[in-house]
Amino acid sequence: INIQTVIGQNDDPVFPVNDLDMSVMIYVLHEVTNKVLFLSNLKNYIKDDGLLVIIERRTNEDSSHIPAFLNSNQVLDLAARSGFTYLKTDTFLIHDNIYIFKKK
Repeated sequence: INIQTVIGQNDDPVFPVNDLDMSVMIYVLHEVTNKVLFLSNLKNYIKDDGLLVIIERRTNEDSSHIPAFLNSNQVLDLAARSGFTYLKTDTFLIHDNIYIFKKK
C-alpha cells in the first residue's frame, strides 16, 4: 500500500511536488482560511494529468449550514482563481456535490 502521512500547514498541504494522481477534499475547503492560496499551493503537488476532487454539502444560494458549506458558485470560482479547470459536477449523492477539476 502506497500511503504516507504528511503533516501540512493551514495554507499549504506540503505534499511531495508533482506527486499526486488525485487530491480528494471531503468537507475540507469551507474550513480553510485562505482558500485560493491553499488550492494554488495544492496545484503544485498534483501531477499534470492529475485531478482535484472537492466534495461539499449541496446548498442553495440562500441556505446556511453549520459549518458554513460553500455553494456551487463559490467552489467553481475558488478553483478557477487557483488555476484549475472545471470538468464536471456529480450529483448522485443525496446531500453532497462532487466537483472535479484538472490543472490548467
